[in-house]
Amino acid sequence: GAGRSDVWPMATVDGLMKQIREKTGIPTMDLPTEAQWEYACRAGRGTAFYNGADWPKDGSASAECKKIGWYQANWADDGELVADGNSNRTHQVGRRLPNAWGLHDMAGNSCEWVHDLCVKDLRTLTQYMDANGVFVDPLGATEAQSTVVWGGAKPTMRGGHYADAEFEMRSAYRTGEWGNNNNYICGFRL
Repeated sequence: GAGRSDVWPMATVDGLMKQIREKTGIPTMDLPTEAQWEYACRAGRGTAFYNGADWPKDGSASAECKKIGWYQANWADDGELVADGNSNRTHQVGRRLPNAWGLHDMAGNSCEWVHDLCVKDLRTLTQYMDANGVFVDPLGATEAQSTVVWGGAKPTMRGGHYADAEFEMRSAYRTGEWGNNNNYICGFRL
């Protein structure tokens, strides 16, 4: 988060993980898979939002979104302006409600890279389905599957960021982002 490229300079997600492995001395350290990330985000809940709320019948989820994360309707509400007077940025972690397992900022603030490559339709990942069509420990798209859809392999991003809309705050929201996108909206969780 916070665009601190001076702390972790990198060109790719793979480059980031290589640096983290070297600095920690843990050669198996990796980003969570998409399935692991969503499991941690939901914390045992099957609702649209990790705080147990479902999408409201009136179509507006702003009240629920404001409770759990920073997004386009409240990113400027924190009163913390950086030196240039702009609050269009990530915010300090932990200032919104955590999920049932105590994890903060799983929605909004900074979207998070996960280990998997992205495809638009998860149902194309038939290699992870059992005979009943149920996913069993999915590990994401192969490079070939991701490349077909995006014209290049893209890591999956989860959680939405501070400038995203309400629907991007849902626990199930996912998108692809180029792995060399070193900007204020991309972060990670180990």
